[in-house]
Amino acid sequence: MNNFIDEQLKEVIGFQYVMNQLSIRSPYGRKYIKNLKLVDDLDTEYHYVSQFLLNLSLLEPVEQLLYKFKDLLKTIKDCQKGKTLDIVDLFEIKVQALLMNQLRDVYNPIGIGLYIEDCHSIIELLSPGKPFIYDFYIYDEYSEDLKHIREEKRKIEKAYFIADETEREQLKVLRTEYVLLETNLELEIREYLSIQLKQMVDVMEENVQKISHIDLLIGKAKLAKKYHAVKPNLVSSNLTLIEMFNPYIKHHVELLGNEYTKNSIELKQGTTVLTGANMGGKSSVIKTVALNVLLAHLGFYVFAKEASIPKVSGILCIGLESSINMHGLSSFGYEIVKMNQLIQKIKQDTYLLCIDEFARTTNPVEGQKFARAFAAFANNFSSYTLLATHYDDVVRRDMNHYQIVGLKEEEIFNGQLTSLKDINRLMNYSLTKATKKQIVPKEAYKVSLLLNIDNDFKEYLDKSYEE
Repeated sequence: MNNFIDEQLKEVIGFQYVMNQLSIRSPYGRKYIKNLKLVDDLDTEYHYVSQFLLNLSLLEPVEQLLYKFKDLLKTIKDCQKGKTLDIVDLFEIKVQALLMNQLRDVYNPIGIGLYIEDCHSIIELLSPGKPFIYDFYIYDEYSEDLKHIREEKRKIEKAYFIADETEREQLKVLRTEYVLLETNLELEIREYLSIQLKQMVDVMEENVQKISHIDLLIGKAKLAKKYHAVKPNLVSSNLTLIEMFNPYIKHHVELLGNEYTKNSIELKQGTTVLTGANMGGKSSVIKTVALNVLLAHLGFYVFAKEASIPKVSGILCIGLESSINMHGLSSFGYEIVKMNQLIQKIKQDTYLLCIDEFARTTNPVEGQKFARAFAAFANNFSSYTLLATHYDDVVRRDMNHYQIVGLKEEEIFNGQLTSLKDINRLMNYSLTKATKKQIVPKEAYKVSLLLNIDNDFKEYLDKSYEE
């Protein structure tokens, strides 16, 4: 998945927070989550998720069984390679086979696909003539010679307790000989069982893959139910998210006692410009779009009321990642290096390109020129470029343009404010579609007034704005 989105960007947009919300029960499911891959057949995956959502109540016994599984992939691989298994390995394979059959009995009748295969032959091999119980021993039934040796060994042990000292020494030696015979014969039986299992454990490996997927699908379904997420429409045109949200950002906004704003946006191929003052929530909008596009490609329902999402070759960004870089460059120099890398990619294929305040680290006059030039350049390609900026005159008529509403004018002067929390209360984080060329709001000036800026300084500030 690193070719689709880099690890740092995944963390910034709240992906790990979402993964932590998943209720994964088995070690196989947890391993599956750690190595998540893009889903090739998204239609089938979404069909599974929808079926699991409809049958969540019936899947509760399945979840209870998933808790009981132990990760035996290494043991299965060893068996496939011809390794002779020890007693513990054989015991664990038997237990796993029993669990798989129990899972099969409660899961398969639900009829939602990914059917668990029967492990009856493995259980019979490891339970010769025995009830299907959760233990394992090199049973006498495996060999008449083994049965005879053990009987003789028990006779020796019984005789030992009534023998005199001289006889006991002889019995010790004799018992040692029988123990050696028993050990060698048990080894032969383990070798035989391992050879037999080598022909059988492929079915267990297949079941492991299905169990991993079933575990994840239950997690996906429960996550969708918890957040009222929706199945995205897979399209080849515009990327549309109606009332989208980001659980990670929503959690932190509400933790601070603020109200979270859901937003709607439509990205056409080419450039969509997102304008608004600093603190207006532009970065949150970009992170929300990126998160939902990533989840859609992983076969998750997305956090929106409605969603139409095209397949892209990856998610690229400038500005969302950490400002720390390993190139020994200035911040602007690092942006240029990144920009060059992204340009080579969008020339070749279709991506979601997220640009947050490009060229903000150089002087504003040149920064505005770079932002305007990049917006115009990216508009020529098939990628979906979402470019957030606080610079004026970046948008061209043939570009999509959204703007953060910003401060609520009617409430600005209803008393003096003293904190950024007060500012947040007055900020409207809603997106509006700009239908004409609009100047980026000068929210910094308004914020300074709200925070009761010194009057003497305000005179200088007013003159600066007039110039």
